[in-house]
Amino acid sequence: MSKLGTLFICIFFLPASFGLYSNQSRILSQLHTDIIQNVEYKTSIRPEFETHVEFAYTLVSINDFDEIKGIIHTVGIIYVSWNDSRLTWNTSDYADIQFFPVHLGDIWRPEISLLNTVGKFEIFDHLQDKFIAWVTNKGQVHYSLGGVYSASCDPDVTYFPFDVHECFLRFVPFSDIFFRDFFKNESIQLAKPLLNSSDIHDEDGEWKYHAMTPCVRNVGNTNLFGAIFPIKLQRRWKFVFFNVIIPVLLLGYLNLFVYSIPVEAGERVSFAITVLLSYTVFMIVTAQSIPETSAPMPLLSYFLVFKLVYSSFIAVSSITISRIYHRDKDRPITIVYKKLTYSVECIGNCLINPNSSEKVKKDTSDKSDPEIAVSESNPFTWIRVSKAMDKISIAFFLVVIVTETVIFFAFLLNSYTNDVFDKSSLICDNF
Repeated sequence: MSKLGTLFICIFFLPASFGLYSNQSRILSQLHTDIIQNVEYKTSIRPEFETHVEFAYTLVSINDFDEIKGIIHTVGIIYVSWNDSRLTWNTSDYADIQFFPVHLGDIWRPEISLLNTVGKFEIFDHLQDKFIAWVTNKGQVHYSLGGVYSASCDPDVTYFPFDVHECFLRFVPFSDIFFRDFFKNESIQLAKPLLNSSDIHDEDGEWKYHAMTPCVRNVGNTNLFGAIFPIKLQRRWKFVFFNVIIPVLLLGYLNLFVYSIPVEAGERVSFAITVLLSYTVFMIVTAQSIPETSAPMPLLSYFLVFKLVYSSFIAVSSITISRIYHRDKDRPITIVYKKLTYSVECIGNCLINPNSSEKVKKDTSDKSDPEIAVSESNPFTWIRVSKAMDKISIAFFLVVIVTETVIFFAFLLNSYTNDVFDKSSLICDNF
């Protein structure tokens, strides 16, 4: 197009466009004056006795979930719509304008509040008086806002770190609390959200989460209704599993090797005490990651306490066996120790060579109990007794730790579920 043609368009058409916009702006101003500045319109008076508010909450992300304090901080978008019969007009009188913007502070608005909040109680405050709401010619008001909404949440860390939580945000029309016997019908209803939560979902490094199906339920036993928006959270368990549980398990099995250290080396007791102190450190670290509550108490806490007791018994047995090893040779060996040592050696020989027909010679010199078998080349000594005690301790504590590990993981895996995206909510079912 030539420069002359462009100039022609600018001269003849742009003024018409500006004139059209100016005319529409003038009509909108007139509409605002006729409706909003009408002396009969009062922002403190609700339009109807039974004003039904449509409400929707779209979860964007989880800012933080403090399971120790029981607080969840969410980022979300709220959409509110209600009908005000005083804000209606005939479109033919106003150039077919079907909607226009208005400051929120210039019209009546419902007093929606977050009932289980730990921060700001009211959703609408004076800071939003200059925010824009849109009104249709039918009197329908539409308003949306975004922000951080903090609510209390009752965490259940029984199966930590495979724990799953259900938190919720409960919005209620606060003004109806004082007149709940007067407003018999539902005053808040669920609306279709402007955005799908999955489309704007922001991933979190610690939690998997999603918004569940909302519902409207009574507040206690009153006639007041509130909108409940449940949120399911499932911990990403790998960090805790590989940094806490696996090291604790390895320490438990490593603790058994204390009986492989020669007693004469003098390192048994120090090794056992070192492992015992390691469990104490892990208990302190884990205690900082879970709520300080006894109802319910995490299975991991029982697991660590058991490991602490288990390690304590190993330390005590190591000290006892070391004392037996260093007993005076002239001190007589009781019949109980002799029977115990013989039984352990007999079982060991049978396991190593089950087809052997060799019999252990009986110590005919021991007149007090002819059933005790000894060899003249390997007489009963306290050293021999201590070695038998080592074998008994290894076998006993190995059975204990394997059994405890199997039971612990059976409980955890039984609670674990991959179906974190299940839309059903126990919270809505229980209210």
